[in-house]
Amino acid sequence: MISLKKLLFLALLLLLVVVAGCRPEQKRVVIDEIPFPGEVNSILVDASNVGVEVFPVNDKTGVVKLYAEKSSSTLDIFSVEVEEATLMVEAKKGSSFLNPNNFIVRILLPVKEYTSLKVKEDNGSVQLNNLKVEKVEINNDNGAITMKSITAADVSAETKNGELLFVDVSGIIRGRTGNGQIRLSAERLDRWPINLSTGNGNILVCTARMPANATIDAQSSLGEINIFGSRSSRTGKWTDGDGENLISLWTGNGSIKVERR
Repeated sequence: MISLKKLLFLALLLLLVVVAGCRPEQKRVVIDEIPFPGEVNSILVDASNVGVEVFPVNDKTGVVKLYAEKSSSTLDIFSVEVEEATLMVEAKKGSSFLNPNNFIVRILLPVKEYTSLKVKEDNGSVQLNNLKVEKVEINNDNGAITMKSITAADVSAETKNGELLFVDVSGIIRGRTGNGQIRLSAERLDRWPINLSTGNGNILVCTARMPANATIDAQSSLGEINIFGSRSSRTGKWTDGDGENLISLWTGNGSIKVERR
């Protein structure tokens, strides 16, 4: 039997979560910014309870900006260093389950091609926009990962809990989430291997062109599969040409849909 005190505690916790979720979003302000030289080739980010954004900037030097809802807010750790052409950013705050993205660290990179970008996030969203990076690796314990207009050779995005969104991302793509839907939208699917998997959630893949040399292998433990209008349950396969580029899609609980947009 659950005691009355435990029930009251759970009810209070639920109320706090609901109130936090209903609170209108406040405009964030820049509370700190640190410039860095443009001679950077690789980026390493280590964040906890801080959202991470990486965007390009038309400038010879880059800058890391820290945003918060209040100008008086502070992080437990915030450091920006450059060592051997590697930009290292660390941004951490103690546990904040009610509003993990109260803080956002925005990294503005001079426009050019980079060797690698690696983000380790403990709790918060990660967003990458309009970048050219040879290798991208994102690991998130809790939070969504969004990538838009990314030109790369190898892309890996993994979160234990959160949605994955890929829009116009080139290169070998590996996306995995323990809980959350996955969406991928691309001009074409027949240039690189793609591997997407979720333990619980739907997978939606949209392409502007029908693949000319690819194999689509879709599996769902519990859900419908629809590949260009061909419906099936649990397993689905589609091949065109020699089928050299494998598109592997798996969900433990959810539907899978591949369509032409």
